[in-house]
Parts: sequence; structure tokens; C-alpha cells
Amino acid sequence: MLLFDATGAIVRPGAIGSILHFLVRPNVLDELELWAPESAAADVVYQIAAKLKTLGQEVLKLYRPLPDAQAARTRFAGDLEYLYLLLPAEN
Repeated sequence: MLLFDATGAIVRPGAIGSILHFLVRPNVLDELELWAPESAAADVVYQIAAKLKTLGQEVLKLYRPLPDAQAARTRFAGDLEYLYLLLPAEN
């Protein structure tokens, strides 16, 4: 499986907590579950989110979300790259 890190979390690991906490929100998990049968990518993300939900606070407390919304340029020092995500069209 090829994974493209459009979040930049690999080079800026502080962002991963926000992503993980977002995935376990009830409305996000519910939408992913509805979308999963129609999209293999959504199904993979749903499986990750569902497993994360069952692990609960054990994992989430290790990866705290970033504090309130703030522009990336003010949160992360240095030059920020532009990352582009290309998805194949599905027929």
C-alpha cells in the first residue's frame, strides 16, 4: 500500500494528535462508516478510526491534539512546503 502523507505529520509529528482526535469524533466516525462501502480509501480510514475508538484514551493521551485553531504558518517554524494529493478517478 502506498501512503501519501498530505498532512505533513511525518515531518511535523505534533499534528498527528489533532488528526487522531478528529477521527474519533462521533459524527466523523459515523460518516466514515456510511462512506466506507463506496470507497476503499474511506474504508481504510474508517477501519483505523474504529480501531482507535476501541483503544480509547490509551492511545489518545499519548498524542494530544494541538491547541485551538491557529494558522499553520504561525504554528510551525521554518518554511512550509506545499503538498498536493492526486487521487485516481473512479468510474
